[in-house]
Amino acid sequence: MNWVTDLVAGLRDIAIIVFLGYGLKLMKQQNELLEREKSLKQSEIDLHKANIERLKILQAPAIAQDLERMTRTANEYATQKQKLEEQVKAMARENEAEAAVAGMTNIVGIAAGCLEATALMSKTRDRVVGLAALSGKPVEGDSTVEMLNRDIAYMATIGGEALEGKRPELKNLKALIADATKKRPSISTYSD
Repeated sequence: MNWVTDLVAGLRDIAIIVFLGYGLKLMKQQNELLEREKSLKQSEIDLHKANIERLKILQAPAIAQDLERMTRTANEYATQKQKLEEQVKAMARENEAEAAVAGMTNIVGIAAGCLEATALMSKTRDRVVGLAALSGKPVEGDSTVEMLNRDIAYMATIGGEALEGKRPELKNLKALIADATKKRPSISTYSD
C-alpha cells in the first residue's frame, strides 16, 4: 500500500510541474503582450509628443493633458511588466525546486526494485528450503539451482532498471502479497 502513496505523490509532483510549466508559458505570453502594448503606447506617445509640440504653438492644453494621461498609462504598463517579470523569475525558481523533486522519482523506482528483489529472494528461499526438506539431497546440481540462477539474473535486471530510474513491474511482489492474503484469514471472516 506504501507504493500506492508513493505513486500518487509522484503523479502529484508531475502534475505540479506540468501546471508550473503551463503557468510559465502563460506568463511569457502575457509578458509579450504587455511588451507589444508598451511599444505601441510608446509609438503613440512619440506621435502625440510631435503633435503636442505643434499644438503648443497653437496653445491646445486639452491635448497636452491627453499626453500626460497616456504617459501615465505607459508607466503603469511598464510597472505591470516589471511585476510580471518578477513573477516569472519566482516561478522559474519554483520550477527548479520541482525539478529536484522530480529527481526523487528515481528513488521511488529504486525502492520498487528493492521490493521486487526482496519478494523474489523470499520466493526463491521458500523453494530451496521446501525442496531440501522433501528430498533430503543437496540442492547443488538440482533444477532449483537453475531457478535460482534465473531469479538472480532477473533480480540483477530489476536492480539495473531501478538504478536507471525506471519503475519495474512488480509482478512477484503482487503475487507474494496475493499469496499472503490467501493464507491469512481477513478480519471480515471472523465477523460472520
